[in-house]
Amino acid sequence: MLMDKSFYDHPHIVDKHVISNFSLVEPRGLGHQRIGSNDCGVWVAKWMIECAWREDYDQIFVEPATRMRIALDLVLHPYNELKDKIIQKAFQYWTDLEKKRKSLGVR
Repeated sequence: MLMDKSFYDHPHIVDKHVISNFSLVEPRGLGHQRIGSNDCGVWVAKWMIECAWREDYDQIFVEPATRMRIALDLVLHPYNELKDKIIQKAFQYWTDLEKKRKSLGVR
């Protein structure tokens, strides 16, 4: 945004700052996601859940179960107007899958 010339069309902005001149300072104690991960949104959601009773944010970890727990909380929440439809479709999917497995002789 700061590199776009339209940002400097505003009369109150006089100096054009070059972003590369600013140094990056990373605070201590921040959690990190693993390289190649897209967990930042999941981490923030977990932090929002846990921040009431935690101050050590570097101890908040995203695991496969974390995604499932957040998904279930969102789907099954009383305010979710689509909850019943989602449950019905999930049940239908499971029923169809069971029929398929039985037809293949898989237990």
